[in-house]
Formats: sequence, C-alpha cells, structure tokens
Amino acid sequence: MKKITLLCFMILTAYSLNAQDTCAGAVAVTPGITTVGTIDGTDVPSPICALNGTVDTNPAGEWYSYTSSQDEVVTVTTDLPQNDGMTNSNDTRVHIYTGSCGSLTCVAGNDDIGGGNFLSEVQFLAESGVTYYIAWDNRWNPNGFDFNLSTDIPNCTTSFPYVEDFDNAVDFVGCYTVIDEDGNGTAWIQQELELQPLTPSYFATNGTNDAQKEDYLFSPALTMTAGNTYDISVSYNGADTANGAAANEDLEVLVASGNTVADANSGTSVFTDTNISQNGAFADVEAQALTGTGQFVPSTSGDYHIVFKSTGSPAQIGGTTGFLLVFEYSIDETLSTEDFETFNFNYFVDVQNKLNLSANQAFDQVTLHNLLGQQVLSQELSNQNESVDLNNLSSGVYLAQVQINDSTKTFKIVKK
Repeated sequence: MKKITLLCFMILTAYSLNAQDTCAGAVAVTPGITTVGTIDGTDVPSPICALNGTVDTNPAGEWYSYTSSQDEVVTVTTDLPQNDGMTNSNDTRVHIYTGSCGSLTCVAGNDDIGGGNFLSEVQFLAESGVTYYIAWDNRWNPNGFDFNLSTDIPNCTTSFPYVEDFDNAVDFVGCYTVIDEDGNGTAWIQQELELQPLTPSYFATNGTNDAQKEDYLFSPALTMTAGNTYDISVSYNGADTANGAAANEDLEVLVASGNTVADANSGTSVFTDTNISQNGAFADVEAQALTGTGQFVPSTSGDYHIVFKSTGSPAQIGGTTGFLLVFEYSIDETLSTEDFETFNFNYFVDVQNKLNLSANQAFDQVTLHNLLGQQVLSQELSNQNESVDLNNLSSGVYLAQVQINDSTKTFKIVKK
C-alpha cells in the first residue's frame, strides 16, 4: 500500500511540475505569489508581446492563466527581492494573451522594467469572466523565479472642473483607451520618473518610432452639456532620446464622441502644435513645459473624450523620433446663458424647498451645480410646469440650468 501511495504521489508531482509547460496546460493562479520552475516548456509563447524579438536558442515557455470575476486592473510583476540573480532569475520576460490556445492575441507584455532592472512588470485591464494567459519565455535566462499577481479597481468618475496629472497608474490603465495605430508596439503609457532628485514626476508619454508615428490616447468619458463652454488646457513638452536624437513631435488635441480612431478623426480639433522639440534641459522638461489651450462647445449633450493624437516622422539620428510628454490637462466648464425670453420662462423656490419652473414649451432637463462647479442634481423633465424637490440638498447657493429644445438658461437659486 505504501508503494502504491508513493507511486501516486510521484505521478502527481511530475504532473504539477510539467502542467504549466503548454498553453493547454496553463495553471490557474489567484492573486499572490506564484513560483515558476525552470523554463523548459515545449510551447513557446507566440506571438511575441514584449520587446527584443524571439528567443535565439532552445526557445521554451511556462504558462499560467487568470480569470477575473469583475472588471479590474491586473498587475503581474517579478520585481521582488527574492529574484536577485542568485536564488532566482533576475532577468525575465512576460507575455499576456486572450483567446484560445493556438489562436492567441496580445494584450500586454514587458521585458525590462528599465533603469538597469531586467525584471518585468505589466498592467492590463481585465474584463469579468475573461481568461488571460500569462506566459514566460527564456529570452534571457531559463532559471526559475517568483511572480506576484495583484488587482485594483480603477476610479473613472469625472466632474468639472476636471484635472488629470497622470499620477495613478491603475486609473490610467483602467480608464484610458490607448490605440497603437501605427502598429509598432510602442504607444502611450503612464510613467513615473525622478526628473529632479527625490521629486517624482508623472506624465503620459508617447515613445520613439522607427517610422511615421500615429498613436492615440483617449480620456475617460466626460459628460458635457449642450451650449456650455469647456476650456481645455494642456501642459506638454518634447524629450530627446538617449542616443541624441532630437524630439520633433506633433500633437493634436481633439474632443470626440467615442474612443476609436474614426471618432477621433471626425471629432473637433481644439489645439495643435507641430515640430515640438525639448524645451529646456531634460531635468527641467516639466518645469519648462509648454501650454496649449482651446475651447469646445458641444451642440448636443452627452459623453465626450479628450483625445491626444501623437504623430511625427523619424528623426535622422538612430532612425527614431523623440518622445512626447503630457504632464497635465485640465477642463473648466462655463455654463451657458442662452436667452429664454421667447419661452416666457419663470422660476421660484417655495417655502417647501421646491424649485418651480414654468414656460410656454416643455422643459427637457434641469441640472444643479454647487459653487465649486460640482453637479449635485440632474433630472429629466417633460412638462411646461415642473416642480423639483431640493430637500436632499444642503442649504446654500446653487447654479441651476434648465434646457428647452437646444437652448439653456442658467440662474442662481438659494436653498434654505
């Protein structure tokens, strides 16, 4: 009986050591630390999702999978103390896929974290119920290592005034849409870097290209109101490459009703700058950033996206363009003051804290903002005489806006 038990244990152990050697045998993982043995699996990760090409000699892979139960940002990293080059490998490469084995699609990938750190880290937005394959290859080292998988829920809520300084990597991955239209594998990313000693700088950056650049970055959805004016300001700069290629970047900022390339190119251009070079020394590119401004007035109410379209031709040195850095952008909303005289519009707040509205045409909508510009109430309307309950609001002054057809009227009210 002991011999049978020992034989079963050896069989199970052998299976567990080799199960992750193929895509079909990918081992399901949960958040936390996973130990990867020697990379010797016969199923080599393909297509390649990270930089630096195929494995030159005796290519191999190890396969794992993760299935999310909700929409979330997943981080996979080998940047751990135990991966020190002695106990474990300190040089890894990872590929993230969706699809079915034999017909996989790249979601993300990473070779080196950078700055002399040859370990790997990647973030991607995981959709509920979708299985993602995590594949490691032996591009640089076949030795085993540990990786950590963690999850976060992004915060994609927006309101005006709106300011984005790109200091949250999870929100960038989970709320922004990145499209690598030129298909070179280098697109918009969020980055943290110490431009000045002990002072981290955060920015969105679009990297170098070997050919004509065309990449898109779409903001989270921003709900805008017809007739209101939206003032958009962008802080940006160029950056030269390490090999001396001068930045020569083109940036167009647009407002679009969707987050596809077609939406962007049919949207409204609010600001354009061309031949952007590095302004100031590299350590001062944020302090000496340029500022671009523009306005947008939507004709219809709805969700819109701010689009950063990056283009540029290859530079002469090294056959690459430089970098485009966007440090911050902000959006201020000015409420419309359309004339309502033709509608015989009247309003008053009664002793029961009801906002009473009347006109000779039916109202479409009413919204209320506090004096900080934050929307505190939005209600659809359909009659010529309407009563809006304000009792759930704090006492104070509010800016009310009503809409009839495509016209709006903004006025102050006091809730006691």
